[in-house]
Amino acid sequence: AWVDWEDQILQDTVPLVNFVRMI
Repeated sequence: AWVDWEDQILQDTVPLVNFVRMI
């Protein structure tokens, strides 16, 4: 359960970080 939760957070966070880096 924890692993799935972390994977879900990463999937939501990585695109956000990439978006911020573009700016």
